[in-house]
Amino acid sequence: MIGCVTFLGDIRLRGIDAIVTDPPYGECGEFEESTSPKEAACLVEQALQSVPLPLNGLACVFWTMRSLDLMLDTVRRAGLTYRRTLTMYLPNGSARPFRGWLPRVQPILVAQRYSPRRSAAFHRRVAAYLRRAMTACEVSRSELARRVGCDPRLVRKWTHGRDPGWCLPTPRFYRCLKRVLKLDGTFDCLLDRAPASAHPQREFAYHHDCYVVESARNGSGQHPAEKPLSVVQHLVDSASDEGVIDPFMGSGTTGVACVRAGRRFVGIERNKKFFRRAVKRIEGELSGLRSSDAAEGTG
Repeated sequence: MIGCVTFLGDIRLRGIDAIVTDPPYGECGEFEESTSPKEAACLVEQALQSVPLPLNGLACVFWTMRSLDLMLDTVRRAGLTYRRTLTMYLPNGSARPFRGWLPRVQPILVAQRYSPRRSAAFHRRVAAYLRRAMTACEVSRSELARRVGCDPRLVRKWTHGRDPGWCLPTPRFYRCLKRVLKLDGTFDCLLDRAPASAHPQREFAYHHDCYVVESARNGSGQHPAEKPLSVVQHLVDSASDEGVIDPFMGSGTTGVACVRAGRRFVGIERNKKFFRRAVKRIEGELSGLRSSDAAEGTG
């Protein structure tokens, strides 16, 4: 297992802006290379430290509720900022509840390569820009909140650069602000993290906090701990604009999701059997995509 992490130091990653991975966290008894949560957390920490994520780049890591605190510490030691925990809920699944509560839920930790100074400086610029626009339009905070359709306290968090609860308006609110305050487009970068031509309907990075699935596995039988493609696909779409790396590739579900999303992909897997399966799956997905493009071209 160490080999996959060591290998990261020997490759140059270009066009990679996110990590989406499902490491072996020690709860799959039928998997011959399953390891303890502590050992797995150590491998994840090495992998996160080895991947040169760009500023604001995201890492999405599947884990287990039974040792969630372990992974929280791990992402912080790796130099990332913990953002939130998404959940995959399995009403009929196999995730083990603890003493009858903590229902069948698997966490997905989201962390970020984050610079507080840069982010705070950017927010102060946006806040000053919005305050000037409010003064020019003679719109009060309460009136702006009414016209935008939000709580006045949220307007304060957008427009006061030193508010302890500061935040930036999401694309939906920014579109309203732009219309109401007649903004000139200086901060249109808030509308979308990717080029508008590529994702015209794209909203803020997280659309869901909870994925409801029938099974924790994809159902293809390619790997004993394979995750549903629908969940991985959404993580890839939400976390990445350019490319994704999966240091614990397994049977290549992240790679298939990247092909469908038009992202670059780097996958690393120590187990030769699963590596071959991953290559076959990804090549099959690419072949289907090429066949589809060719059919459309001949039409």
